[in-house]
Amino acid sequence: MKCPSISSCAAIGDDPYLLAEISSALAKKCTYFPVLDSPRLHWPQVESPATRRRNALARMQVKTVVYAGLDPHVDTVLWRGIPSGQIVRIADGSQIDRALPGARKQAVFQWGKEHLALGLLRALRLNARIQFDGVSEAASVPSVSGHLVVCEEGDLHAQVVAANYAHALDAGLILIPAVERRLGEKLLERFYSATEVRDRPMGEVLEELRGELREMAGGVSQADYDSATFFTSRVPWGYAFPERPSTHIFLYPDVGICVLHGLLAEQATTPGIKVAAVVDPGQVLATEVDVAIKSLCDSSVFTKMLADRNASVRQVARTIELYPYDFLLISTHCGDDGGWRRTYEFKDRGGRQRTLVVDVAAAFSRLDDSDRIEVMEHIRFVALDGVDITDPSAHSDHIGSVKLEFSELISRQELEPVHVETVQRVVGSAALKMADGSYICHPRSLANERTPIVFNNACVSWHELALAFTFSGARCYIGTLWSVRDSEAQVLGEKVLGTYFGEPLEVALWQSQNDIWGDDVARRPYVMIGTNFQRLRGTRNDGPLRVLSILKASKSEWQRRLDLITAPDDQQKSALGDYIRYLDDEIKGLTSRWIKRPPPKR
Repeated sequence: MKCPSISSCAAIGDDPYLLAEISSALAKKCTYFPVLDSPRLHWPQVESPATRRRNALARMQVKTVVYAGLDPHVDTVLWRGIPSGQIVRIADGSQIDRALPGARKQAVFQWGKEHLALGLLRALRLNARIQFDGVSEAASVPSVSGHLVVCEEGDLHAQVVAANYAHALDAGLILIPAVERRLGEKLLERFYSATEVRDRPMGEVLEELRGELREMAGGVSQADYDSATFFTSRVPWGYAFPERPSTHIFLYPDVGICVLHGLLAEQATTPGIKVAAVVDPGQVLATEVDVAIKSLCDSSVFTKMLADRNASVRQVARTIELYPYDFLLISTHCGDDGGWRRTYEFKDRGGRQRTLVVDVAAAFSRLDDSDRIEVMEHIRFVALDGVDITDPSAHSDHIGSVKLEFSELISRQELEPVHVETVQRVVGSAALKMADGSYICHPRSLANERTPIVFNNACVSWHELALAFTFSGARCYIGTLWSVRDSEAQVLGEKVLGTYFGEPLEVALWQSQNDIWGDDVARRPYVMIGTNFQRLRGTRNDGPLRVLSILKASKSEWQRRLDLITAPDDQQKSALGDYIRYLDDEIKGLTSRWIKRPPPKR
């Protein structure tokens, strides 16, 4: 199956039915039509998600951006940096023909308001315009290419993206019931703790989980397909169907950006991996690291290695955010850390008294230039006003505003807990073990604003870390659902990064797990996030010079931001200063080791 091309036009909006109409009018066969949701106004910094969308559009070299019924404030924030000549504003479907000359489809396909993805894909197959005046059907759409797209219902925007993706791949499409958040978290917790069950064999626990997922997925088990992509809230559906290679795409957040990044990286004109970063703190016997480095070097990939003491929390954290890699391999232990349960009381903006309970895990890293310590925290919201935070029947949309108000109060140091107790485990903290301590990974972005492939070969590294890395820009992420033996992680890594190097990653991962666990279909812990077609393929390039140029430009940009801060004791100022020191050290190291200098004058 060939990676589809990408349309030169994209749409941004929050009305899924209008986005579906625009997609049916403009999408073409074997070409992916990108659809992005608008940045959320309630986020602390609207500019940051807006920047992610502008960057994604710039990467695809967009020629026309359709603003589909955008809120005026969002419209204002988004168009900064986008030439006005590229923007077309549409308020409803009646304006499509007049505003978009390329929308010339005459046939009309009638559909209802339900099962949106199925209706849109049917319209696209018929080369027709969808209109929502008919009756929806629940029947799946068959595959032409042998690929199957499976999408959870509930998120209508994600359904539009899934239908456009399926159309570009000539794939079939099945909708399965949405998974309520609390149920999804319980399922993940059962995977996480599968190795800790004492009264039942682990294989029995995993087989039970696999059976439950297959039953929840309904008709997928009866489908005839060669490979699958699951659009999922958080459930690792592919685990339940080991008969075929599979991958996953998170419904939220930024599902449209994730799909676009994945397809952009595998276009025929796009170079492969130029730079890699490998992290091995010496916490496990990581023989796969040597295999990976050999495969990467044989493919002319310039590779940075952080090993043993060099894999400190500070060095790894800065490398993950600032070093311009295309592929990242992490080989270490991972697991939830202990921490504190804190109870806070405050009045929200409406004057209502609130009681919020959170679990907090913390990790610490010493900054190089002083005795200052950088604190990394994972906060898990537990209860609001005495009710479980994940109970959908007890909380409505106001929960988001309460979390935001709490975060703002904490950042301004205006709130102290009224009660604190220790907890053995903070769920979701997913701390990676580095040479000098735990690293709680919540990167601002990855790889100096790039979209790398990340292989986190560590225990239980799929849960929270899959979300953190993909949200920060990873186009593909591989992690594990439960604790794996060091020997299993080594062999799996050696196969993916050695034996099957260059194969599509969903195939390489599937085949590697077949080789290791054979008929034991329940014992397959590795799961992939990202679009199809992702591959580890090297590209000949002058790696050191390329990296040096990027690091210098990045240092100048961070220095510019630092110069704008006037507060004498600003935490952001300290962090930016450490970014600059890291970049300066990397520039000096590259120059002295890799960049040839002219001989001194006599």
